[in-house]
Formats: sequence, C-alpha cells, structure tokens
Amino acid sequence: MATRLGLAACLLVLTVAGGQQTTAPVSRTIEGSVFDHNGHSVPGAVVLIEDMKTLQVRSYIVQADGKFRFRGLSADANYELRARFHGESSSPKTVSVFESKPLVVVNLTLSGKHKRAAPPPSASTHPPGNPS
Repeated sequence: MATRLGLAACLLVLTVAGGQQTTAPVSRTIEGSVFDHNGHSVPGAVVLIEDMKTLQVRSYIVQADGKFRFRGLSADANYELRARFHGESSSPKTVSVFESKPLVVVNLTLSGKHKRAAPPPSASTHPPGNPS
C-alpha cells in the first residue's frame, strides 16, 4: 500500500512539473503574392523581408505564379515586407508578433507611380556634325 502511495505521489509530481515546462516559440510561415497596380501577378519581382528584431533581411525572387513564401520564421519577431520590380515598390507591410497564426498571408501591390524612363534616342536620328 505504501509503495502504491509513493508511486502515485511520484506520478503527481512528474505531472505537475511537466505542466510547468516552457516550449520553444513556434515558427511561422509568411506567404503571399505580388501584384502590379492593375492586379496582375509580377513574376521576377523581389520580395524583401526584414526581421525587425535582428534587422536581418532575406529576399525571394517571385516565380511565374507571382507567389512567394518565407518558412521557419520566428514567432517572437515582427517582420516588414516589401516588393520591388523595375524601379517600382510596394508599401511596406508589417506582420506583428501578435499575429498568432502559424501561416500568415500577405499580398503586396506595386505602386504605379514610377514611370519608366523612355529609351534613349537612336544614334542614327541625326547625322554626326549636323545639329538640328
């Protein structure tokens, strides 16, 4: 009987101690798509993600489907994302530590404000030595 009570006491202590263990923060994934100002996907865009705690920056080149994915991110850091393509960029988007989901979807839209430079004039437009 004493052996059973001793065993029960040990199990109780192990159960209580096990409940007090802390677990490592869960990692998370941030994924999404990059769009132009007309809503079309932008293959070749570069998505930058910055860990606001360590200031480490990672990048991803968007494939043909316009999607990106960053895996294994710390759940206890804020992240800032932005996309760039041919001189255009998106507004930064922040994923907060308070976002408790293991998968966060963030879509980025490039601004249509940047106008691409016109191609340089052809050298054959004016003959050499003949100003016009």
